[in-house]
Amino acid sequence: MLTTTSTHSGTCLALTKAISKSRTVQEIYAAALEALRSGLGVERSSILLFDPDGVMRFKAYRGLSDTYRRAVEGHTPWRPDSPDPQPIVIADVGQDASLISYVPIFEAEGIAALAFIPLISLDRVVGKFMLYYAVPGGPTGEELELASVIAAQVAFAVERTRTEDQARRSEERLRFALDAASMGTWVRLWPAHRFRASAVSASTHIHRHSAWRCRRSAPSQRAAPGRTAGRISLRPSAASPPVGTLLAY
Repeated sequence: MLTTTSTHSGTCLALTKAISKSRTVQEIYAAALEALRSGLGVERSSILLFDPDGVMRFKAYRGLSDTYRRAVEGHTPWRPDSPDPQPIVIADVGQDASLISYVPIFEAEGIAALAFIPLISLDRVVGKFMLYYAVPGGPTGEELELASVIAAQVAFAVERTRTEDQARRSEERLRFALDAASMGTWVRLWPAHRFRASAVSASTHIHRHSAWRCRRSAPSQRAAPGRTAGRISLRPSAASPPVGTLLAY
């Protein structure tokens, strides 16, 4: 296995460059798995993250079957709020009492040793790296240290990218709302039985005035609790025919 200091430095440098160029979490995952392969010499590894429902699921992997992933998905030695999580090495999966139920799965997949590396962001566990070995043993101390450095870089990059994605989606929703607002706005004035609309709404209904008479029908059964819904007929005056109908909730 590769353990030299120069190799570790080169692995970290290559990962840093790859992350700096990444635009998606998938690109970050790919860079991380390649760093684990080149830096630790492991051919099989995976990245799992906690989803919003609290279940840890595979996000990227190398050398694992669909059957294996389905069988072990959701397993984790940590909770998001676990204090001071540390890497865990299982040198022989057949001798670890906590994994007894998974031994047949490990044997079918050809896994004899495991390493769990926590991904931590803002003092919370957001996921884990998994390293898989075909023979008992696992990573050396230096390799475990390198895996932890890679994990720290990846956790930061993933959370950064997720935050940027959320901000972008929020901006898109705001832009949509502003675009929708250009269609016009209206306010119902029930005590006065009047309906007041913006200029855009008025022009949409082919009328120059910004206030209409309105008539309210029986309340709708679809109204939200605490609110009343009804059908509104718009009239520019009491004598004119309706110029439109809106459903208000």
